[in-house]
Amino acid sequence: MTDEPTPDPIAQAVAHGIATAVASPATWQAGFEALAKYAQERAQREAGNWLFRGLRLVIGKALGFAFLFLALYYLGGVTAVLAYLKVKA
Repeated sequence: MTDEPTPDPIAQAVAHGIATAVASPATWQAGFEALAKYAQERAQREAGNWLFRGLRLVIGKALGFAFLFLALYYLGGVTAVLAYLKVKA
């Protein structure tokens, strides 16, 4: 004869464990605290990625325009820069 539990006592033990965990306010509080912490960290990480992508784009555009105007100024002086601005407007 073996001492293996039958399926019915196992099911009862699992049901009792789940009912105890669900009924415990400490379980719910710990779960909500973990969820809030995860959500906050995820939001900060996503906002950080979005923010740095935007900054990278703005800085890249600004450097591109600066290079363009410096090249125009180097090649043709103020006249070339003003002529470019007049054409763009």
